[in-house]
Parts: sequence; C-alpha cells; structure tokens
Amino acid sequence: ASAAGGIVGYSRGMIISCASSVKIYGNGRLGGIAGAGYGTYIVNCGVYDSEITLFLVKENREAGGLIGYAATRTLATGCTVSNTVVRYAGAEDIALQDIAPYIGKAVGLLNESNIYDVSAENSTLDPGDLNENYVITGKVFNQKINFGTGPNGIYGALQSNSFVIMNAA
Repeated sequence: ASAAGGIVGYSRGMIISCASSVKIYGNGRLGGIAGAGYGTYIVNCGVYDSEITLFLVKENREAGGLIGYAATRTLATGCTVSNTVVRYAGAEDIALQDIAPYIGKAVGLLNESNIYDVSAENSTLDPGDLNENYVITGKVFNQKINFGTGPNGIYGALQSNSFVIMNAA
C-alpha cells in the first residue's frame, strides 16, 4: 500500500506544529500532512495553498487535506486546512473495478480515530473527471464514493467508534 503526505507518508508517532504547502498526485493514501496515520497525534498543524489529487486503483483510496487515512486511535487537533483543493480524478475506463474512494477537506477516512477543532477554511472538494450527478447519488460507474460527507465536507467517512468535534469554517 502506498501513502504520500506533505510531511510524512506513514506515521505511528507525533506530528506537532508542522506546516505544508504541497501538490500531491497519487493513487494511495494522500494527505497534506500525512498520507496515513496509525495511533498518530497531529497537533497544531496547517496545510496551506495545496492541491491533493487522488486517482483510482484497486485498494487504499483515501485523500484529505490534512490526512488521508486515520486509523487506530489517531487524533488530529487544533489543525487548519486553508485554501486547499482535494480532488478526485477518477477515469471512466475503470468502471468494472469495485472500489470506494474516501475524500474529505481535512480527512479522507476516520477509522477508530478522532478529529477535534479542525477547520477547512476556503478549501474545496473537486470531483474532477466525475459526472456531478454520480457524486450526488453516491454511485460512480458502479463504485461507491464517500465524498465530503461530513459537515462542510470535512471528512469522507467515519468508521468504528470515530467521532468529530470541530470548528468547520
């Protein structure tokens, strides 16, 4: 599984008071600070003026302005994503693949993890090559998409005892 982030691809530790301004284009777990976090603490970090673009593969398909995949008691707190575009660049020629991307302004997928006081100021979610009607109905060429389902599009999806307490600008 691949991961790319503005500070680190994979994390199992603490990321404190970091900032990034990046352009990431990839097909795994993507985030402005970390691509994936497992038991990671992301504290007082910021992502500014960034572009994060996910294209489709058969597995690991999450993108977020702050972190793509947050698992195993990862906590993001006091963080800001500002003037950032999180983009989904799917292609019609993969219609037969059964994949489910997770896209969020701050976090793609929270799995047994939490975000607290995280904002996404002047940031946007861009469906890219996808037909907007498919995004709205939740089906994209026979695929499920979890596209900005949280308040103000802050996360793609929550799983397994995750919670969000936030200041979503």
